[in-house]
Amino acid sequence: MLQFEVSYASTVEAQPINTIGYGQLDKILVCQLGNNKIYRDLRATELVLALITPCKTNGRDASGSIVGYKELAAPVITDIRNIKAVVGRVRTQGETFIIDRSVKPTSFHGGGRDYESDGSDSD
Repeated sequence: MLQFEVSYASTVEAQPINTIGYGQLDKILVCQLGNNKIYRDLRATELVLALITPCKTNGRDASGSIVGYKELAAPVITDIRNIKAVVGRVRTQGETFIIDRSVKPTSFHGGGRDYESDGSDSD
């Protein structure tokens, strides 16, 4: 499972709207674009794309609340740079819940002590 972010142009707002989604990574595609002028600024470049099957979560963010889903949406292709984090999931009682700890530090509890990671690799 992964967390991804996509920007949409808004008809009301001047700025694009960013939405968070969750889904399954199905494939990574590498596309070599030719030198044809139809590609404009992307001529003679390489695009790395992700084929993702999104979860139907109604745009809810699982990093701050409990978010579950029962169905998947139609697959989409997006730039690989839109993938923001790897997340977990747990299935129970006919629903799957997303475990997203990408925003908050990771905490480990055990042996009477709490361990918290700030994301750095120092000891």
